[in-house]
Amino acid sequence: MALIGATSFLFTEYQYVGIFMVAFAILIFLFLGSVEGFSTKSRPCTFDSQKTCKPALATAIFSTVSFLLGAVTSVLSGFLGMKIATYANARTTLEARKGVGKAFITAFRSGAVMGFLLAANGLLFLYIAINLFKLYYGDDWEGLFESITGYGLGGSSMALFGRVGGGIYTKAADVGADLVGKVERNIPEDDPRNPAVIADNVGDNVGDIAGMGSDLFGSYAESSCAALVVASISSFGINHEFTAMLYPLLISSVGILVCLITTLFATDFFEIKAVKEIEPALKKQLVISTILMTVGIAIVTWIGLPSSFTIFNFGTQKVVKNWQLFLCVAVGLWAGLIIGFVTEYYTSNAYSPVQDVADSCRTGAATNVIFGLALGYKSVIIPIFAIAASIFVSFSFAAMYGIAVAALGMLSTIATGLAIDAYGPISDNAGGIAEMAGMSHRIRERTDALDAAGNTTAAIGKGFAIGSAALVSLALFGAFVSRAAISTVDVLTPKVFIGLIVGAMLPYWFSAMTMKSVGSAALKMVEEVRRQFNTIPGLMEGHAKPDYATCVKISTDASIKEMIPPGALVMLTPLIVGTFFGVETLSGVLAGSLVSGVQIAISASNTGGAWDNAKKYIEAGASEHARSLGPKGSEPHKAAVIGDTIGDPLKDTSGPSLNILIKLMAVESLVFAPFFATHAFADKKEIEDSNKSILESNSKSSSSLSPSLSTATATATAASLSTAAAIMLQFTSTKPPNSLFHSLNSPQFLPNSLCSISLPLHLPLFYTNSSHHPHPLSLRIRAIDAAQPYDYEAQLKSQHLKSQSLKIAFIGFGNFGQFLAKTLSRQGHTLLAYSRTNYTDIAKQLNTRFYNNPHDLCENHPDVLILCTSILSTEKVLKSFPFQRLKRNTLFVDVLSVKEFAKNVLLKYLPIEFDILCTHPMFGPESGKLSWAGLPFVFDKVRIGNNDDRISRCDKFLDIFAREGCRMVEMSCVEHDKYAAGSQFVTHTMGRVLEKFGLESSPINTKGYETLLDLETVVWHLRGIADRPKIQKLLRNGAPSVEPPADFLFV
Repeated sequence: MALIGATSFLFTEYQYVGIFMVAFAILIFLFLGSVEGFSTKSRPCTFDSQKTCKPALATAIFSTVSFLLGAVTSVLSGFLGMKIATYANARTTLEARKGVGKAFITAFRSGAVMGFLLAANGLLFLYIAINLFKLYYGDDWEGLFESITGYGLGGSSMALFGRVGGGIYTKAADVGADLVGKVERNIPEDDPRNPAVIADNVGDNVGDIAGMGSDLFGSYAESSCAALVVASISSFGINHEFTAMLYPLLISSVGILVCLITTLFATDFFEIKAVKEIEPALKKQLVISTILMTVGIAIVTWIGLPSSFTIFNFGTQKVVKNWQLFLCVAVGLWAGLIIGFVTEYYTSNAYSPVQDVADSCRTGAATNVIFGLALGYKSVIIPIFAIAASIFVSFSFAAMYGIAVAALGMLSTIATGLAIDAYGPISDNAGGIAEMAGMSHRIRERTDALDAAGNTTAAIGKGFAIGSAALVSLALFGAFVSRAAISTVDVLTPKVFIGLIVGAMLPYWFSAMTMKSVGSAALKMVEEVRRQFNTIPGLMEGHAKPDYATCVKISTDASIKEMIPPGALVMLTPLIVGTFFGVETLSGVLAGSLVSGVQIAISASNTGGAWDNAKKYIEAGASEHARSLGPKGSEPHKAAVIGDTIGDPLKDTSGPSLNILIKLMAVESLVFAPFFATHAFADKKEIEDSNKSILESNSKSSSSLSPSLSTATATATAASLSTAAAIMLQFTSTKPPNSLFHSLNSPQFLPNSLCSISLPLHLPLFYTNSSHHPHPLSLRIRAIDAAQPYDYEAQLKSQHLKSQSLKIAFIGFGNFGQFLAKTLSRQGHTLLAYSRTNYTDIAKQLNTRFYNNPHDLCENHPDVLILCTSILSTEKVLKSFPFQRLKRNTLFVDVLSVKEFAKNVLLKYLPIEFDILCTHPMFGPESGKLSWAGLPFVFDKVRIGNNDDRISRCDKFLDIFAREGCRMVEMSCVEHDKYAAGSQFVTHTMGRVLEKFGLESSPINTKGYETLLDLETVVWHLRGIADRPKIQKLLRNGAPSVEPPADFLFV
């Protein structure tokens, strides 16, 4: 009957879950597909702009497929585990007639079958998915493993409904059966007269077996996906080292082999002969598997990984040795064992904490509750220190990849953990069957002994699950931050801190929902059980049969109905926060839920476990102290039953479900990260507000022109329209305009002949050809009265929406920065500046807002940031610069005269989401003080994203110099340095020689003499290099291509 009830419940649950599965799969496809407008064009890879990755549409399709695969695998694993458990229950009861050893072997082997089935299924389907997806993705590791993250999301989302729905089912039945049966009617547990007894046994299977299996499967899938995503941007991802890439799967594979060997110790190598040997045998499983796994990890690390490799740590590269990664996995493995045994200490009735809780029952249920809560809070301390230590060690060695493999290390012995966890419910149900079948008291004692050992070791399993959930969630958080292109999460930022507080609240809200759901379902169950005892004649005497089906139906209906609100909270929170408030706020939510969720989960599980074992301690009466609190039915025992009833939903519903909350929100955020990063309303509104302030500023500056507009005439109007028509005719003719660029890859602009010199008004025009994006152009009207018929306010708004105006920040505002600011200000750009020297007054004259603190400057979110620093100070500036306060994808521009050095430094220190444009204006404050026309401007687009906005921004910046008539030359940094080495060598050498003659200007200068004087003035640049060895060293290291002439100069 339990089998029928469990199967019926799971099929009912899966009908609702199936609808959700299909709907959410469609949502994944629509959200991820819209990242690039369902484009089928390849795109530059995020972490290697020289490579092309598959389109976002492919990621959407394969993520959807992997989500469905993970969901189906999770459901299948849970269902098969439940089937195995229900068949094993009766077999264990029958084997108990032959002795406790035979019953133990049957129960443990049945649990082991489930453990190996789940671990093997998870590994097999994940490996198949990777290889099938690789047929399309090829060497595009980034796209491949981004798509694989859907596998973890599918597994974890099914685990949510399995844990919550199964937990509500089992605890509603358990609480209802205990309150009426034990407390009110004084009948023993699992008595067949209790109408809720079948629902209770069914609940053990659907909650403790299917739900727990789905939960640990979700942890395994998520930790594997997190490790694979981070590994895809490592050196062995870039170098296509497939074996090293699949190192996370190798860990799991070795874990299955280790657990297989470990299982033989319990079932074949040693025989259980007495009840007291059961619990030590289970604990030995954990210790043996941990020791063997440590050796196995060492072997697979030595074989599968190169001696050293490189990973990305928030935009910077980190070299990791293979032995360091071994330590990351090992520290996670041993931290899990420590957490498990600490959990056992606080929940086993063999130790003083639970005995103290039992002793508090002397004075009633209130003191029992107080002591139990205190125990749960105290039990958090050591596990949190263990988790913190493992995080510190693994992150120090291998950044977020280290944390991901540490989580895998903790889960590497998942087969053994699941075997022990499943063993408990199987033994419990075996005892229930013995009770209902009226078997001898001796058989019931044996099954109770098996059950008691299972309760203790099940608590150890819960500790493993919670600890691994914390590490998995943090690893997923790191992968999310990388994929969402966030370099740092600053908790001092209001939107992040708000997310942190809200995220910390979510576990409480979730726990309230699940606790109330259990309470509501239990209330209905209690009323039904009472009704049957009161209305069915002879039920209490055992002459009539209770209506088991009604109680099963109450639990089924309540669990299906009540699992929806908590599930919606978990699934919708990342979507709402990420879409409406942006990735930074979502980062705060994830961090907050992780920090508070882990604490609540540990305390809730241990409090519930302590109350349960305190009750069993009194019932067993194994010691003088325990006998003084009993027997069953005494006042201390009733107080213990009340505590156990309160603790049931804590340890079996709210506590375990919190694991899924913190993991599921993190993996869901990871899957949807590209959508949040590109379509978040908060980020768009931030840009719009910034633009609005600029528009208002432009409107105010133009308001002084309004009075003159009323004096216009129709003749002037006709003249202005004729002029515009003539210009447009020439502009759209087949004859291309004269280009001011020397690069075929750069956009073209209006020839100088079409532009007037007058300044006041800019009307936007656009030029488009088949190979370039439209570029806004400013037509300067010579006579303001000629433009009377136009709505200038509308024109200004149109100009703002389509113009090339940029918000540009200078880092370093010395002579060269001030020189550039004069022209940029005249062109109408918004200018900001920061420098160690206070240039407030000078900046004010140049219409530039000056800041004494780089944090304040960055919070204004400039579009472009120009580094006007010296060669000596550039690296120091970048090391301490607050990148986290800038907008994502900010364009960095340098103007150093040595380009390879600048390029290498920028690539080293800038977060990978920022664009890099290396430039060298081949003029300075003296040579360019009158005009930039005809002067060369060299540039190299080192790293520019493929997004239209980023390309347009780069073009707009280059247009600043093109409009001034510069001769635009695009060449690589290496090529520039080779040319510059020769030309500047000759110029500076001759200048220094001429300086030795002490030449001075005279009243009778000739043109040739003045040329020599001009050449002599540039010698300061040479002297600055020749007299400063540190600069020489920087140039040699940063620009090796210029070494021969540079060495000559340095002599």
